Amino acid sequence: MCGLCTDPTRATQVGVYGVNRATRTTAAFLSSCQEHDNKIQSSAGIFLNKNVPKHIEQNMSTALAATLNRHAWERSDIDSCAIHPGGKNVLGAFTNALEADQESIQPSFDILSKYGNMSSCSVVFVLEQILREKRSKSGIYAAAFGPGLTVESAILKAIH
Repeated sequence: MCGLCTDPTRATQVGVYGVNRATRTTAAFLSSCQEHDNKIQSSAGIFLNKNVPKHIEQNMSTALAATLNRHAWERSDIDSCAIHPGGKNVLGAFTNALEADQESIQPSFDILSKYGNMSSCSVVFVLEQILREKRSKSGIYAAAFGPGLTVESAILKAIH
């Protein structure tokens, strides 16, 4: 099967990846990033404050390093990033925190430009673009935001 579909005929077109590791980061800095509007009775009543990019830039490098170390991976094993496109400033903060080049995170910027921030599921659109364009030869670091501003992440390893 291919990375993001169940049609075996597309496997040679897209590539096959396995989830090597998945982790959740819930750090103290993250809990201070969420605000509530009690007048709105839906998930849309939850807002992230303006300091989110700053906190991401200051802390995500450490979170990624811990994930990689825990599972005996190096940054050099990651050649592409699928980051939840939560906004231009959020993506810029991830780019800086991960010391990534623009090319490795470009699919996240592309999805943000094309569709906007579609909540945490938008990372799946980014993964689909990475796989379709055959951008990764070894590993993908994928990260999306969850409730309370947790960061759900996975390392996807190319299966050759």
